Amino acid sequence: MSQYYMLAGFEKEEALLLEKYIALVEGIITKSSIELKKGSDEGFNFDEDKGNEQKEDVKKEDNIYDLKKEIKLLKEEIKKAHDEKRSIIHNFETLKAEKEEQQKQLLELRTMIREPVSNEDNEETKSPQITFPYSAKGRYVVFGGHNTWSKAIKPLLKNVRFIDATTRPDIGLILNADTVWIQNNAIGHSDYYKIMGIVRRNNIKIEYFSYASAEKCAEQLAMYDMKE
Repeated sequence: MSQYYMLAGFEKEEALLLEKYIALVEGIITKSSIELKKGSDEGFNFDEDKGNEQKEDVKKEDNIYDLKKEIKLLKEEIKKAHDEKRSIIHNFETLKAEKEEQQKQLLELRTMIREPVSNEDNEETKSPQITFPYSAKGRYVVFGGHNTWSKAIKPLLKNVRFIDATTRPDIGLILNADTVWIQNNAIGHSDYYKIMGIVRRNNIKIEYFSYASAEKCAEQLAMYDMKE
């Protein structure tokens, strides 16, 4: 091509330089055309790949979100399990303490029941300084005893509250008493446990009748009241 440029009036060096310049331009144009064509042919695939990559990114984000959500749920389940475990342990300890207290109270009740009870025929006559009916100075509440015993002792003691065996223990009466008296030969276990729980929590005095005789029990309470 440089020869044609020389014939056209260009110097040799100019003709060679022009040849190289044109060759370079043609090369650039050719390369650009090829790339443009390739891009045109593969443009859809490129967009598709890009879309797939975006889908993959979204999918990964969804998986991460699902994993975080699952971890959160697992943590909540673990916390719930720990709370239930603590609750079970607390309930177990509470039941254990209540059982031990009931066993202790039952032992005391059985001990009282097994103690020898004097017969009315073998008892000494009541103390001469006590005159019945006796008016108690203290506030006393009596639980237990058979109906015949209750009917016999009530006229002997004034200002003393006798609770019928069919009546549930009243916490107000117990809290208002100076001393709670128990006739253990006729009292329900559940009532006894309830009474014992109240008097122990509130430091209320408790006494047990030592006789089956209503008169001797009245004397026992009167003697106690005189000493108080």
